[in-house]
Amino acid sequence: MLMKNCPKCSELVSVKVTICPNCGHSLKKYEFSWLKTVMAVLIIIGMVYIFGMINRLDDNKSMSNTTSNRSVSREPAKVNVPNLQERIGKAIQVTAAQLSEDYQSNEVSANQKYKDKDLIISGRIESISQTFGTPQVTLTSGRMFFGVTINLEKSQESTAANLSKGQEIKVFGVGGGNLLNVVIDKGIILQ
Repeated sequence: MLMKNCPKCSELVSVKVTICPNCGHSLKKYEFSWLKTVMAVLIIIGMVYIFGMINRLDDNKSMSNTTSNRSVSREPAKVNVPNLQERIGKAIQVTAAQLSEDYQSNEVSANQKYKDKDLIISGRIESISQTFGTPQVTLTSGRMFFGVTINLEKSQESTAANLSKGQEIKVFGVGGGNLLNVVIDKGIILQ
């Protein structure tokens, strides 16, 4: 019979017992399954992503409320981007794959290059969804788990409804940084 020393009283006990018969110390090994650990990490990452998206939406709402309080007209919201054609002409053109790669390589450098800048992103649609009423398109980057999520303008909802997974598109938007996926805000589908 295999024996081992109790870590508390140092008496020899069988490896099969779970409690030391001499001192009552628990001899159970607490084994954590790698699957449980992975699930816990994924849940935490998911929560960070959701809280980040809620925070972005709150920021967008406060910006739109400030803008609507200043405006004289009470017309329905439209894609009203000042100098849109001029901004599109000056926008940084980048593929979803390159954008994702830049953020994976060096987030600080990528933020300096893309964050809060006008971008035209081209790529293949991985998914089309809606989060808290905001239409979203995620472009594949060629890397598992790291795509480019574009939060579209609300007025783009009908255009997004006509898109298909796997379709190649170009989108104008403003770089929003990296939050699990690279995030682009105020997206307008160009083609």
